[in-house]
Amino acid sequence: MLSDKELVTTRKQIYGFRREDKSVLKLDSVRRSIDLINQVSFSEKEILTTRPINPKRIVRVAQKDFTNLFSNLNRDIFFLSKADSEALAIKHMKAKSKEQDIIRDFNLHAKNIDMFAVPFNFVQKDFRGGSALLCSLVPEDRSVINSVKNIASQIDITGPSDYLTAIIYEHELVHLLLRRHKGNIEDYYHDELLPIFLEKVFAFENDQTEDLLTKMEMFRVRGHQTDYQSIKRNLDIEEKGYQHLISGLIANLMFYRYYHETPTGRRYMLDEIEKVLNGEKTVEEMLKEQSLEISSSELVTATKHSISKCLIK
Repeated sequence: MLSDKELVTTRKQIYGFRREDKSVLKLDSVRRSIDLINQVSFSEKEILTTRPINPKRIVRVAQKDFTNLFSNLNRDIFFLSKADSEALAIKHMKAKSKEQDIIRDFNLHAKNIDMFAVPFNFVQKDFRGGSALLCSLVPEDRSVINSVKNIASQIDITGPSDYLTAIIYEHELVHLLLRRHKGNIEDYYHDELLPIFLEKVFAFENDQTEDLLTKMEMFRVRGHQTDYQSIKRNLDIEEKGYQHLISGLIANLMFYRYYHETPTGRRYMLDEIEKVLNGEKTVEEMLKEQSLEISSSELVTATKHSISKCLIK
């Protein structure tokens, strides 16, 4: 039986992460950005809701948004339903099967489907959250890790029935696209980068008044404040606080560039992201090619830009 720490390490290997560089938190640009984020306060009367939307339209909105941004996106996802996954697990548990046989059977039963066909479970609540559920196996035998497919089973979303919730659903779809290609993200702390960046882009491109972007930035700034508190308390075994905070700061930098780019420049950035989503290059290669450096003073400028947007009245 794997310990909690071994389980986390193995899961990272299954996804293809090869390093985790949290040393960036010591950089002056990062420390200054975090200080700026932690100084932001919101009135208790602030309600993070946007234009209402019928929950049944959330998937259709996402389909339109992805089509508008990406013309050559491969949307195929490995899929196995929760019911089928549970049935396979029970069968192999009774048979006391070897791990390689279990993995082979799961891989065999997984099928390629369009990402929008992955079951979408929405629960209307005040609290916002989302997760892309995978039924991928976590074997104890490290030698068989590379044969494990990352298989989606469901997307769960909670929140008010509005456009911000639709964007959070889109955030989880980006995770599913990235999960298909092992090693697509080399640094574990970059895992949330493109999902958070594209949240901002979807919000910006869908509302010329920038009200949707305002609410999206407020949601993320609050989340980063929580991330930093979890880091200080050192209670998060999976280090999601580091992951969201480092990814979020780089996403701010990327969006700062995107916001001030020409239409041609924006198209270039989206085309490069599409290559990452299609497994043609890594996130780290994209960052290097576009000189998106977390150590630069531009990171602080981008953080200020993010904060200024979430304080628009």
